[in-house]
Amino acid sequence: MERLLRVEGKGKKSIKPDMIQLNFSLVATHSEYRKALEISTESYGNLEGAFLQAGIEKQEIKTSNLRIETLYESVSEGRIFRSVFKGYAMHTNVFVEIPLDFALLSTIIEGISKKGTTPEFTINFAVKDDHKALLLALEEAVRDAKAKAEALAKASGVSLGMIKNMSYRAQEEVFSPTRMDFPLMEKKSSLNLDMTPRDIEISQNVEIWWEII
Repeated sequence: MERLLRVEGKGKKSIKPDMIQLNFSLVATHSEYRKALEISTESYGNLEGAFLQAGIEKQEIKTSNLRIETLYESVSEGRIFRSVFKGYAMHTNVFVEIPLDFALLSTIIEGISKKGTTPEFTINFAVKDDHKALLLALEEAVRDAKAKAEALAKASGVSLGMIKNMSYRAQEEVFSPTRMDFPLMEKKSSLNLDMTPRDIEISQNVEIWWEII
């Protein structure tokens, strides 16, 4: 019977982010569908207008997760509860990716607030081209697996033979999430953001099966 040694190797590389990903969540509610749609359209227009004024191209403004929800409220009538229709909620998510430029980020956020729109949003610091870092982390994972296998073989008094199988789990998303909320700012106020984003850690895992001889 063939004897095999299975070892998992881990590799990590840190890389400085060079992009900012902005995800905005817009919610508009009203008892009438038409009014909810008007509020949603106005909020989106204000958001888009702030992006355009900051120099973001229209085609770079992406919309996703457009969802319409009916709202109900549970009302007590003695011992009986019944659902009462309250209106509609329009949910819209807007995504924009910009270079790692905090002056531009400040301009965008300030412009949105001055238009009277205060959506909840998240900021992700990301890497535009992570391919090289992923390969380096993968190479480190293979070296780690080999070092572990050699140590186990030496301690057990056996030798490693040919590699019989190899697999790895790729990291699908490379970003560092940072959640931010901000209140409505006065039109004459200014926003200065001065941050040092944390390096993004890229990790790769491999599993290697060696023949034991």
